[in-house]
Amino acid sequence: LYKESPNLFSETFQKCWLKLYLLNNASVLADFISIISAIEYDWLSDKADVLVLAGCAHSDTYVNEATLRAIEAWEQPSHIEYLSNIRQFESSWLEEYRMEVIRHIEGCDELSSS
Repeated sequence: LYKESPNLFSETFQKCWLKLYLLNNASVLADFISIISAIEYDWLSDKADVLVLAGCAHSDTYVNEATLRAIEAWEQPSHIEYLSNIRQFESSWLEEYRMEVIRHIEGCDELSSS
């Protein structure tokens, strides 16, 4: 779909994400985020950013974890700011993972700047 119509792909992704978010089924949402994390960030761009913010704000720990894994996979320097400005996670292991993802992206950004 992306190759045929990037705009249609982007809109379809956004509508799907929003519908799944409203289902109130954390398992399905976490699975969707995990699948999406394999898609190139450039295909989603600001739509991925919306996913990042909503996934981190979600009340379910597994959705939060799936979102952090997606952020880690995409390695976008702009996501450091999002991760730095969201609330701390209540779970200590998830909060530590958030900090690890920030350090990982910072390391990737330093490598690309060299």
